[in-house]
Amino acid sequence: MLLLLQLMIAHVIPVNEVLKACCYTKGARKVKHEALNIAAQVFDYLQTNSSSVTTNNACCKANHTTYALFIKTGVRHLDRECDADKKRNLIKYAFRICLENAKSGDVSLEGILQELHKSSSSKTNSQALHLNRPNNEYYQTLAEEVRSEMS
Repeated sequence: MLLLLQLMIAHVIPVNEVLKACCYTKGARKVKHEALNIAAQVFDYLQTNSSSVTTNNACCKANHTTYALFIKTGVRHLDRECDADKKRNLIKYAFRICLENAKSGDVSLEGILQELHKSSSSKTNSQALHLNRPNNEYYQTLAEEVRSEMS
């Protein structure tokens, strides 16, 4: 797994493709749990090692799509019975990392929110609640909470 992560980290697009595959993985609970674990490992590895990896003299960093895919993977694959606080904490964790990295200008919370909005705008609020998935208003509220906690 470590070798795979090191090979992926050289280019952000392949990392996003791995996260997308994790996000849209279907199957039994065990399969979805493994997809969520892989997404978390990829996201964490990207956060801790991207500053030491360079490609064409530019540092590879996560973009808004990377963060949105990580959030969507967690939201989709955490069990329905899962404590709502776990989903909330996962989303806030990604938002917090984004704001910490936003100082470098590579990614913005607004970009992540727009990416999440694109994927959830096709679902009505009742569909989102039925699927136990957050809607745009929920994401926005958590983003504001994280902003206020960090200021």
